[in-house]
Amino acid sequence: MTVLAATVVAGLGVLVAVQVLALRPTPRHTPRHAPRPGRGAAAGAGAARRVARGLWRGVPAVVGGLVLLVALDWLVGAAGDRLWGDDPPPVSSVRPLATQDLPPAEDPRVDLPALADAPWADRYFAELETLDFTYVPYIGPRERPVRGRYVSSVDGRRGSYVPEDLPAGAPEVWFFGGSALWGEGQRDGHTIPSEVARLAEAAGRPVRVVNYGVRGYTALQELLVFEQEVERRGAPDLAVFYHGFNELSTQTEAPENLSEQPTVFQLGVTADAFARAPVLPGQVASTVEPSVVQEYRQTSVLTRLGRAVGSLGLVAPAAADDGEPTFYTPPPEEMAVAVDHADAVYRRTMAMLAHVADGHGVPTAVFWQPADRWAPYDELGARVARVGGGIDVSRVLDDPPAPVYLDGVHTNELGARLVAEALWPTVAARLDGAAP
Repeated sequence: MTVLAATVVAGLGVLVAVQVLALRPTPRHTPRHAPRPGRGAAAGAGAARRVARGLWRGVPAVVGGLVLLVALDWLVGAAGDRLWGDDPPPVSSVRPLATQDLPPAEDPRVDLPALADAPWADRYFAELETLDFTYVPYIGPRERPVRGRYVSSVDGRRGSYVPEDLPAGAPEVWFFGGSALWGEGQRDGHTIPSEVARLAEAAGRPVRVVNYGVRGYTALQELLVFEQEVERRGAPDLAVFYHGFNELSTQTEAPENLSEQPTVFQLGVTADAFARAPVLPGQVASTVEPSVVQEYRQTSVLTRLGRAVGSLGLVAPAAADDGEPTFYTPPPEEMAVAVDHADAVYRRTMAMLAHVADGHGVPTAVFWQPADRWAPYDELGARVARVGGGIDVSRVLDDPPAPVYLDGVHTNELGARLVAEALWPTVAARLDGAAP
């Protein structure tokens, strides 16, 4: 029995006991030799007794009604969970998101000019908003397996474009990065890796691309994924790393993130993913139950109805006074320190990447990504973009033929195409064996 179930049963028991006491007739007893009060005093005493009896019976009735309502709300929700199921799918299964009806997207980027010609945008962001995460030991969060209309991911690899009649021996190119490489703002078949695959096909030399990008990841996390996947699957023909923005944003996301060591980006997402992580071999599953309030919110029919009404846009969501989200902005002295820390951590990461890649005989191509006008990021790029043979492509989106940015770093599919065109010559040369 869960904590909430025990609480409901106990509450009902107390309710029954209180109602029995409240409804039991109160015997009248007047002492034989008690002095008889005056008429006015008797009337006042009678009124007080009636008020007291009303409160004695009325208050438990109101409280009892509320308890019964809460109990009924929870029982109906719990019964619905048993009949139709409301638990997240196992980590090993693929969630069939493509066939599910989803509420309209809440992401305001849906209405940006960069997505004016994207009729699929609302459904895309609706899928993006419903993704669940699990936790990969020593690395961080990763999407649970999902197959949507526009967003698919299985075993940490996002869906990508595959040329028709791709030869079995076609070169395999792995891509690593954060959300810009993963493709936030782009459908599976139009991310940066997918656009590179299209360019390779058009050039008559098709390749198989594998998108290992994960939203929020830094270069160090990319390195760890690369090392594990090489050990697990063997070496690819080329490994491409595309990053930069998260190297600095990890340091500046919150005051406590400022550190000489690699820091955690989006700590809330990481903590939630850690709580969802599967039990490792030899471990005992946690028996910690949610609090009464948490369990009630998860099960309550009224809470679910409230969410459904909110998803229809009938109730405006809570927001800051100016209607805009608020972000932490470090003071200038902290920003300067953040740039120094990001510089040092990135150089250490590139040294480790070179060691791992050389040890496995994997050629690499490292690119420093574009971002939309952030002076500290430009300063960091000037310092480290070319470390370890890196290639600076941070200016390729400065003069696009149409709007591409959805925010400071994520782009639409045109942006992904322009970046892929900047990457492809180097990718082709490295596949031909050209040295960095």
